[in-house]
Amino acid sequence: MGPWFFPDDLQDFVDYPTWTRGRQLFLQNKVLEMEMAPDGAGWMVSGRVQGTQRAPYKVRVEITLNPQSQLVDWFASCTCPVGDGCKHAVALSIKAAYQGKRLLSDAVQLPMDAETAAALRARAEEAQRVAQVRLAQQAEEAAERQLLGWLQQVDAVDRLVRSNPAQLYTVADRKEQYVYLVSTSITQNVPRLQISLAVYPKLNGQWAKPRSVSYEPQPGYGMYDSATTVDHQVLRLMRACKSAREGYSYGFADTVWPMGEAGALLLRQAASTGRLLTRSASGYPERVLAWGEPEPLQWAWSEVPALGTAAPGWRLQAALERPGLLLCANEPPLYLDTAAGVLGPVLADGVASDKLQALLKAPVVAESVLRKHADLLTQRLGALPLPPVLPSVVQITGLRPTACLQLSALPASEVPS
Repeated sequence: MGPWFFPDDLQDFVDYPTWTRGRQLFLQNKVLEMEMAPDGAGWMVSGRVQGTQRAPYKVRVEITLNPQSQLVDWFASCTCPVGDGCKHAVALSIKAAYQGKRLLSDAVQLPMDAETAAALRARAEEAQRVAQVRLAQQAEEAAERQLLGWLQQVDAVDRLVRSNPAQLYTVADRKEQYVYLVSTSITQNVPRLQISLAVYPKLNGQWAKPRSVSYEPQPGYGMYDSATTVDHQVLRLMRACKSAREGYSYGFADTVWPMGEAGALLLRQAASTGRLLTRSASGYPERVLAWGEPEPLQWAWSEVPALGTAAPGWRLQAALERPGLLLCANEPPLYLDTAAGVLGPVLADGVASDKLQALLKAPVVAESVLRKHADLLTQRLGALPLPPVLPSVVQITGLRPTACLQLSALPASEVPS
């Protein structure tokens, strides 16, 4: 005995993932109960299907077939969170497809009058029309998503080309090139700048998201051999910097922290290629960056209000004079101006790199503690400003210290025994 109707017909009424998951439920024997009863020109199939909850879901499915046993109308409801047209209804319907003819073989078949037959044909035609409209709508939505995604990629590339005065990519030359993408990450509540190596665009000539480099560029690889001498220098400098990836130390990594003189030289050389760019949150290049002039650093104490159980206090904070600059706590520190497309070094007024890193991590200190250790703060901070809650220290300049105590060695005969 063949099936009551072909289960694959259900794919005209649900999406493919729902059909696949419903079929899996049926194969796992998750359909616990099933009953069938006439319902006008069609049939009502009801049952219980075991889902992810302890209690099974109650499912009701309205099924209409044409004389050729083809599914022409299908409507389902379920007590699961999805409600209509879910995987549980698909599982129950597949079981009905395979066992429905057997369950109905002993049922009394009532003769169908002309009016009922005409109603059945009309309902089947309407169901087919609705199914065709649904499929056309789904196809149109898929085409719309494809178009919008393509336009988004075109727009991203258009912004990139407009921001690059050297016209980084041209229609005539679409070979793959190395690009250097700058982004920031938060480490111990302060931003740090990192640089990533990527390849852009793809060989097929289509503008796409840059690909990360999973291997160490070296002679013998097509990309490395076709790269410029400056690119080779940048790649060697990246190897000299610490990896920003977890689990890596030194050696080649596609993302590194620019550090020391090698880090500053790395950024300057990458900027000279015209392919040093900011990286968006989605991974696309945005703004071409140039290496800028040093920017002076300023220090100030800011009052921090009480938060939860933490008492109010004061914190030493660093800031750049020019607005719009992001201070990055690299070693030595850097600044990033995404609006102007510039990054560069920070002048720390003689503060050593190690001390600067410690100052950037200054904690919130209660006023009472500041007053208690005012002398120690004055000694340690040197020329940096003191908290406003402490009295200012008078600085004496223009005076030459005069020795008031002189020490000399005593002859051995005069040393007390």
